[in-house]
Amino acid sequence: MRTVKYMWPLIACLILCMTLLCGCALIQKDYQSYEMYSMDTIMSWKVWDASDSSIHEDLKSIILEAEQMLSVTNQNSEASNMNRESGTPFEASDALAGIIKRSLTFAEETDGALNVALYPILRAWGFTTENYSVPGQEYLQELLPYTDWTRIQVEGNLVTMQDGMALDFGAVGKGYVTDVCVDLLKEKGITSARLDLGGNIYTLGTKKDGTLWNIGVKMPFETNNELAGILKIQDTAVVTSGNYQRYFEQDGKLYHHIFDSKTGYPADNGLYSVTILSQDAFEADALSTAYFVMGQEAAEEDWRQRGGIEVIWITSDYKIYYTEGLKDCFTVTEGLDSEMVIR
Repeated sequence: MRTVKYMWPLIACLILCMTLLCGCALIQKDYQSYEMYSMDTIMSWKVWDASDSSIHEDLKSIILEAEQMLSVTNQNSEASNMNRESGTPFEASDALAGIIKRSLTFAEETDGALNVALYPILRAWGFTTENYSVPGQEYLQELLPYTDWTRIQVEGNLVTMQDGMALDFGAVGKGYVTDVCVDLLKEKGITSARLDLGGNIYTLGTKKDGTLWNIGVKMPFETNNELAGILKIQDTAVVTSGNYQRYFEQDGKLYHHIFDSKTGYPADNGLYSVTILSQDAFEADALSTAYFVMGQEAAEEDWRQRGGIEVIWITSDYKIYYTEGLKDCFTVTEGLDSEMVIR
């Protein structure tokens, strides 16, 4: 028996839409809001004191352009064109070449825990086609050489990778587009905004009344939307990677979408989720995946050396660990087991 589950259920989306509509009918909004579907998820934002309503079209264009560049399910995208030409040099756009270069930097820093070359593995498990199945171990061993990120070379905008390799940007794409959107808002003089791009949160400035934003951290697998805690933040990206977000079950075992590139299997290290806070959304996106794959002990060591980020880990026994930089801005839900990680 095989079942497939997603953590962006239609019911939740409908409830959100109804809530927004009801709120609009009852109060006079002092902000502009927009919602769209792109990059296989819901993208939404609220912007305060925007003098020009065209800002929504500008943000929408950024997101659609990013999708056209990075989508591997769109056969006409730049990423798909590049993947089809693996084995021969490909002249990438400035943006795509930059994303690949930065992804390779994170791959080197995390010993491949962040790996954009995992498309053959994702495809074998069905996460690109929704035809989910557990591939044989022998087949996975055959694919692993084609996921070696060290075989990707970028010189200027020229990208060369081994024939048979293919890149997937699911671990960094929303972080990239978030940073571009935030840069636009700043250029437009916006000082208060909240973006939710497929679960990747960015809070620009403070709320209009000068108070900090309240951002909930979800408790994995809880159907009643129980929170692990509340963050009070500003000018910060909050990105979570977890095995509860996208997975399927086969023969009573759960298989999720975050893969260990050393084995070709979903990462299995006692974690349910990792949340990263950073002023850099690309970094938060990349490291939330990398830290999930690395496991808590190795991730803690990287955090101690890296600087500039804070982390929340939730383990498979529902214990919450959070880094000491969050002690004054993260309130754990009463009754939950938690521990602060010291630098």
